[in-house]
Amino acid sequence: PGVWYPRDAGWTAPWTPSGDMAATNGLVAPTAVDTFSLLSQQLLSDPLTEEISSNNPRFVYKLDDPAGSTAVTDSTGNNSAAQLAVSKYGAGSLTFGNAITSTDATGTYTGSSGTVATINNPNPGNNVTSAATFIKLTSAGISGPANPASWTRMIAFRYTGPTIVAAAYLWSSMDNQRSGGSPSGSRIFVYLDSSGKPNVAISGPSGAGFTAYLAGGATNCVDGDWHLLLFGYNQATQQVMVSQDGTIVAYYGSVPTTLTPTGLLGDNLGGFVDITVGNGTDLNFKGDISFAAEFPTFFGGSQITNMYGAWKSAAAGESTNARYARILRYAGYSGVTSIQTGLTTSMGPAAIDGQDAMTALQGVVDTENGAHYVDRAGVVTFKARSARYNATVPMYTFGENTAAGEYPYEDVQMDFDSTHLSNQVTVTQESTSQNFYATDATSISNYFPRTLTRTINSSSASECQDAAGYLLSRYKQAAMRVSSIKLHPSANPTLWPVLLSLELGTRVRVMRRPPGLTPMQVDCFVENIQVDTDD
Repeated sequence: PGVWYPRDAGWTAPWTPSGDMAATNGLVAPTAVDTFSLLSQQLLSDPLTEEISSNNPRFVYKLDDPAGSTAVTDSTGNNSAAQLAVSKYGAGSLTFGNAITSTDATGTYTGSSGTVATINNPNPGNNVTSAATFIKLTSAGISGPANPASWTRMIAFRYTGPTIVAAAYLWSSMDNQRSGGSPSGSRIFVYLDSSGKPNVAISGPSGAGFTAYLAGGATNCVDGDWHLLLFGYNQATQQVMVSQDGTIVAYYGSVPTTLTPTGLLGDNLGGFVDITVGNGTDLNFKGDISFAAEFPTFFGGSQITNMYGAWKSAAAGESTNARYARILRYAGYSGVTSIQTGLTTSMGPAAIDGQDAMTALQGVVDTENGAHYVDRAGVVTFKARSARYNATVPMYTFGENTAAGEYPYEDVQMDFDSTHLSNQVTVTQESTSQNFYATDATSISNYFPRTLTRTINSSSASECQDAAGYLLSRYKQAAMRVSSIKLHPSANPTLWPVLLSLELGTRVRVMRRPPGLTPMQVDCFVENIQVDTDD
């Protein structure tokens, strides 16, 4: 029959069977919805939780358990609670329900709220056998990475103890081999060295080649501020990765496969715990910890960057197109997209906790002053505000003059009223709640005060002010609008390719020529398409 056009692509919702003629004639009335309907049902958590979830973690101990807890819970639900344990030299202190604080005003993280665990074991940073309380991951069935050949782990921490004399351990995993008074087989140690910088040491069951790797971007963490450590191992590429605070210059190569840490039996969080002597402890840690997690893959640079951005600032500073794509990823959407580069290049924090994905996406569109829709082929589409700024020529003209290339229509409804009038505009910056104003005295005099409010999530005060000015210029004067226009391709087959290629956001021109009067010309954008068919 010619060129084929997609008309609709979506999902079946209710599927209602019925029948007539004494139920001998079977009928079904399926209701179809587009992808936005599904996204409106997908509730989101805070950016950090969503970023973690998008990487399919094996476990996530947020360590936000209530005060008085004696175990920590895995938020993925994959593992049982991990119990607190006590050193063979006696108990130290590990408490829950503590607020996120820091020495410096910028030293916290904002990607997730809640509480953290606080460790206050004696003799922090000293090579002295001391009492300690720690988190025994082994009690939850966790003994080293699930796949020793490929993994990434994560922990957020802040050290509040004195200057480190020897080392302060955050995490220790090992097998039961011992030689020369120390563990000697497979090990994964995470610690701050005497300069306060994070290190990860790793070895395989032979103990040969036991190596400590300094974190990329390492700084002296004896500062009372929060830091994020990501570390992992990939046997296939012979790499170790250790990244502090989102640094992607964090990879060590040519790591021998003999360092693959197989056979680990003990896995303990919050200190150096020597299982080869029955949980002896020294090199204690003092400070706060949160978000201890493991992932089944070896992180690349983009995963490090995304995780750190979500943890530190709830992804503040990214563009609208990046935020739109992020929300789709958090919602689990893996279908086709068409996402245009936005003109807002720095958004504020992603305050999406508790929102459905559709509401979160709409917030991005409001900030961009763009548009989004599911197109007729089922593609989730995001348009920047530049799409309409630059659409200066109509794609189609509808009118009576077919000789001039106009396409005929059967009916048009126009309106010229105050529905879209606004002359007192207030734009609120979401991250600060600061208001920006724009007014037009002439419009107020002509049409009385008419308000418009909008909240946008741009980090730029200038852009918020510009948004108020633009909205005022757009709506301070009444404009002729086309509320509907009816096309009838069955009666005029030349309309078929026009009708079937129309998409939301298409710029069109509508001509109307009342007899004896000046022709009316209205340029507008398609905002809604309704298709009616019969036999």
